[in-house]
Order: sequence, then C-alpha cells, then structure tokens
Amino acid sequence: MKKIITLVSIILIIGGCASVPPESQLRNFFIQQSSNPNLLDNPDTARWVAYGSMKGVVYQDFDNGMRYFSDVPLNTDKSLEIFKQLALEGDQVSIAIMGIIYRQGIIVEQDLERSLEYLVLVKNDYSDASGEYGIALHQKLRKNPKDDVSEELINDMIDSLLLSSNSEYIPALNALSQIFDEGTYVKRDYKKSAEYKNRSKKLIEKKLLLTKNINESRMLANQYAYQASVQEKKFNNMTFLIGLGLLGAMSYNPTYQSCAVGCSPPSTVDLLNWGIL
Repeated sequence: MKKIITLVSIILIIGGCASVPPESQLRNFFIQQSSNPNLLDNPDTARWVAYGSMKGVVYQDFDNGMRYFSDVPLNTDKSLEIFKQLALEGDQVSIAIMGIIYRQGIIVEQDLERSLEYLVLVKNDYSDASGEYGIALHQKLRKNPKDDVSEELINDMIDSLLLSSNSEYIPALNALSQIFDEGTYVKRDYKKSAEYKNRSKKLIEKKLLLTKNINESRMLANQYAYQASVQEKKFNNMTFLIGLGLLGAMSYNPTYQSCAVGCSPPSTVDLLNWGIL
C-alpha cells in the first residue's frame, strides 16, 4: 500500500490548497484509478480499487495521522475482473481472494472445486489462505457427504484449519468448533468445540472493543465528514472489517450493506445470527 499512500499524499497536498475534503480526494482518486488503463501494473492499487468496487467503500491513512473513508460506486463485475486478472498474473493475495469468492458464491455461482483450485496454490504461503482452504474442504465434504472420504483428505482439512487457527484466523476457529461439534470427520469433542468457539468470541469482542475505541477517538478529533447515522454505521462496520485483515474481511460475508440487527458495529449477537460465531 506504500505506493497508494504516496499517491494519496500528493493528492492531499494538491487538494489541500483547494480545500478539497479528504473524503472527496479519496473518491476522486478511486474514480481516476478505476479508469486507468495501466491499473494492473500496480497490484496494490488494483486490489484497493477492486475491494472498493466490491464493498462500496475505500479508506486510506493520510500523512496527518487520520484514517479517512469514502463511499465509491459499487461495481462487482469490475471487481471480479480485476481480481481474476491479478490472479492470472500470479498475485498471491488475489488468488486467495478468488478462492474465497468462489467458496462464497455471492458474485459468482458457488464452485467449491474451483475455490480449492485457487486456494491450494497459496495455502502454504498465508495462514489465512490455509484456513480458507480448510473451510472450502469442509464445505465440500458437508455438501457432498460420502462414506469413503479418505483419511488423507480429512487430515489435510484439519491440519490447514489448525495452522490458521494458531494465527487467530476467526473463520478457521469457527470451522473447527463446528467440526468437533458435529463429530463427522473427527471424534466428537464438545469441550474442544467450546474452546474454539470461545477463542473466536474473545477475538471478536477484542476487535469490537478496538472499533469502539477508534470511533470514540475519531469523534473527539472531530475531523471526519461522516455525521449522518447511516454513515456512522458504515464507518463502524468498515473499521471492524479492517480489523479482520484483508482475507478475513473478504471471508466475512454479511458486510454493513446487509446489516440487519445492531449494525453499528455488529455485536456478538449479530455475528452469531449471521453464522460468524
């Protein structure tokens, strides 16, 4: 993201002279880069544009020490196209993201085989991707249960999830909790299931507290344009998503756009209702 920070900093200096709000600068920069024919030459910027096109919001840390957010046009087709092209060019993060997209089946038809084809390429490079690989395997096994599932496949699933859970990847902890609760592929162990679920809850609560603290500091600083209640909810939930990391945010299906319960930010109850915990 260093190149993005440099570019946005230049925009801030130029825009500051014209008193252009940082949120407007971000939106203008996003639109400019979205139509840049050489966008793919910079994978970091391309991923930033693709994520914004998928979520409808971008953010950036400016040189003044503040983090600013801006609403941007949703364009899931463009987002998918960028991630696909980056993946084809070997960008590992985009390969993992494509695996998550096909696992979820939101902006494309769900295809677990294709998801696994992407994720197996990077599962040894990122602990988060390892977790996503294990989750995709679990989804595949649950969707097409067979009595002749090989022990090697089950071990691959468990080992991938355990590796990811050691790095506190929340979706992996939730998957392990479910697996030990079901007792289909491992010996049922309610104690282990509860342990993984409690670890997940504690991490979520920690991130929710961090979101609350960031929001309070932001309000005290009074340097943000988002004041309407709808925008406040977006800020809180986006801050929460950032705390999950890029792959965690992608894996986290119901973003603020489909918020249905508390929404500002999601509570532990919301996360339970959405199947996150």
